[in-house]
Amino acid sequence: MVRGRLDIQVLKRERERQRVRQVEMASALGITERHYRRLENGEVEPTRKLLERLVDWAFNELDVPEGELLVPLPTRLAGRSTPSSSFIGREGELAELRRRHDGGDRLITLLGPPGVGKTRLALQHAMAPDGDWPGGAWFCDLAEANGLEDIERAVASTFEVPLGASPVDQLGHAIHARGRCLVILDNFEQVVEHAPATVGAWLERADAARFVVTSRELLRLPEECPLSLEPLSADAEGPELFAARARALQPGFDLTDQNRATLQELTRLLDGLPLAIELAAGRSRVLSPGQLLSRMKDRFRLLSGARGSRERQATLRAAIDWSWQALEPWEMTALAQSSVFEGGFTLDAAEAVLDLSDHDRAPDVPEVIQALVDKSLLQRWAETPDNDTPARPSRHALLVSVREYAAEKLRDAGGENVPGTGPAALPSLQERFGRHFATLGDEDRLSSLDLPGGEQLRHSLTAELDNLLAACRGALERNDGEVAVATLAAAWGILRSTGPLPTALELGKAALELPGLTPAATGRLHGSIVGPACMAAGEWAEAEHHLQRSLSIHRELAHRRLEGNAHLDVGSLNFMLGRMEKAGEHFDQALAIHRERGDTNMEASVLTNQGRLCETQGDVEQALEIYETARVAFSSVSNHRLEGIALNCLGRLHYLLGNFDEAQELNETALEVHRRVGNRRLESNVLSTLGLLDLARGRVESARTRHETALDLCQAIGNRPGESHCLGELGLALIELSHLEEAQRCLEKALRISRELGERQHAARLLGWSARLHGLQGRWDHARRALTECLEAHDELASAVSLEVIMGRPGLLGDAPTLSVESIEQSLAESERLLEHCDVARDSELGEQVTRLRELHASLTDDQS
Repeated sequence: MVRGRLDIQVLKRERERQRVRQVEMASALGITERHYRRLENGEVEPTRKLLERLVDWAFNELDVPEGELLVPLPTRLAGRSTPSSSFIGREGELAELRRRHDGGDRLITLLGPPGVGKTRLALQHAMAPDGDWPGGAWFCDLAEANGLEDIERAVASTFEVPLGASPVDQLGHAIHARGRCLVILDNFEQVVEHAPATVGAWLERADAARFVVTSRELLRLPEECPLSLEPLSADAEGPELFAARARALQPGFDLTDQNRATLQELTRLLDGLPLAIELAAGRSRVLSPGQLLSRMKDRFRLLSGARGSRERQATLRAAIDWSWQALEPWEMTALAQSSVFEGGFTLDAAEAVLDLSDHDRAPDVPEVIQALVDKSLLQRWAETPDNDTPARPSRHALLVSVREYAAEKLRDAGGENVPGTGPAALPSLQERFGRHFATLGDEDRLSSLDLPGGEQLRHSLTAELDNLLAACRGALERNDGEVAVATLAAAWGILRSTGPLPTALELGKAALELPGLTPAATGRLHGSIVGPACMAAGEWAEAEHHLQRSLSIHRELAHRRLEGNAHLDVGSLNFMLGRMEKAGEHFDQALAIHRERGDTNMEASVLTNQGRLCETQGDVEQALEIYETARVAFSSVSNHRLEGIALNCLGRLHYLLGNFDEAQELNETALEVHRRVGNRRLESNVLSTLGLLDLARGRVESARTRHETALDLCQAIGNRPGESHCLGELGLALIELSHLEEAQRCLEKALRISRELGERQHAARLLGWSARLHGLQGRWDHARRALTECLEAHDELASAVSLEVIMGRPGLLGDAPTLSVESIEQSLAESERLLEHCDVARDSELGEQVTRLRELHASLTDDQS
């Protein structure tokens, strides 16, 4: 079977030739696009089967040859922009990589010295047009990693996973959720001792994933398949690479009979190292190949006879050093100062941070940056946005070897006396660096993340996340509270959805210890960063401390918007902890403040939470009205993320009422919204509701798949409350499949997590489901205890409990139930046995519901007869 997508141009030709199939083909194309998005989100097997049926249909119905209609699906590379320069040489190694992965090898280590092209080969393998990575290709640079925690943070950032108590396990879940995917771990040599605890564990957990590791030494894992990269050949590949890079600077440059011998000698002199060759080509605009060779011979003569790894590293350093010596003084300053950036930089950032004022004749910063690009000392990375994504500024970065060299020059105490470098220049450079990235932490700007234009801002913050975190750490070291808070706030705009959460908590708590923080900055840390981060991690007690402090500070400062936000957060926390009366009080105060301010967006946010409160307390009609009001409000201000939440709330409530068609439509729309904005936590919520819908309609296997996918997402991003909910709902599906022991394990784990987090409302629901399960197993003592706990908890929380809560079957008692008569009979039999064996009185609330269910069954039976 050929994996692929339908090619638009070929489709147009086919439509001209077979117009009778136009509607069917358009429909097929839509299914293909939608289900490939599902593949990226981990729903691999069911989607793969659908795609196979679709491709078979295309071949059988249209009689189109495979090679003409289908083209490979381009792989999305996460964690690294696509290289803008062409790929030269290494065809044999690239083919070998593909052969090994296709043959079943799961871990391939690319070995070789710096500059030999390991990273570029791995990237080319990921982006190969015939690559088969439905789960995506994921690039993680470990150049800055020094230990296990650094590896975890770097990989978590690439996979957008907020880390919790078991980071390696979470990352294993994240990789496993992608199905067949490619994970590239670059620059692993300084952390090889942690390979068994990381790569080894992930290989065991994610059996469909494939790994490429670049390193200067072996990982020494049993699954490892090493592939050593040799230098480029002097006869062909080396000269071709030089010519290609020189041609980018001089369009007329070519590899000719006249310069071939010179370029071959140059390649031998540079040990065939691609990076060294590119550096030499960067001087071709001012020096001919012959001049380059004559000027480099003396410097490289001592190295030209040695070919070991150590000598090749020396060759590379000599090549960088030779390029450094050929720079103008202001170019030296710019290159050295550029090493302060992490993860690349834009021209705007370079103009704000680099200082060339010590040079009288220095050109503008953009011109100097371009000169360094031309000389191959800086790389420009091309963005590959979607068709509907606005153009984004290009980014520049230093390759690892060049950055290490430039950082040494920046710290140089004066060896060459380059202006703008050395210990005296570092404080002002780091301050400029911090001040520039602090501008991204403007409160008003960050508040628009979920509004129109927020997608572009979110992309910018994601691209600058490494720089933001570096700027925050630098500000903490020099006790610069203003910069520390602003840069962390900007970083939190991304970390709140992608993680890693421990990074935000660590930096936030450190910032709270800084001397001289203003009350506004302190309140912002407590309420906008540390408190929400604790909530997301399920650390309720600590979250309550920080949110209450935020509320007190903003009330004292009379900052009404932030005071309203704090009331909303404190109310949400109380709701999660089952303190319904307190939650309602805080929601009311938040609503009054935001209505007073005329803030439609925040007013709708409060309404959504009030709807949840009404729903929990059994006021369904009021909850429906509130959710619909919130949805309309979010739509009016184009807040798509929160509109998706309101849609999910409406859909879930219609599900509970038995209005399955309406619930399905609302939740499918919400799912599209959350996938479009990239919010995986909310996506898992919707998948859970859709799974419950499948279960209610008798599509039990589909329900199980949905719940398992949602569970994978929750475990991958470290969403402990979501994990508990998904485990419980998966348990329901397993009950319907009669996998009772597996269901019991799921419910027990869900209840344990829920109790650890203090989620009393959800724990009560789980107890009801556990009572039903124990009854099905004939464990009536256990069923009696669970049901008693469930009823007591609902009484204490002043919330509704019904047979629907216990049976997990919505619409069970509705006036127009959608359940079949057979399902009603099964529920009635289970309910009566449960009440009888658990000594529940017939005149109790549950007893009366059983009576009503019996009457409903009788009326339906009469109607059918």
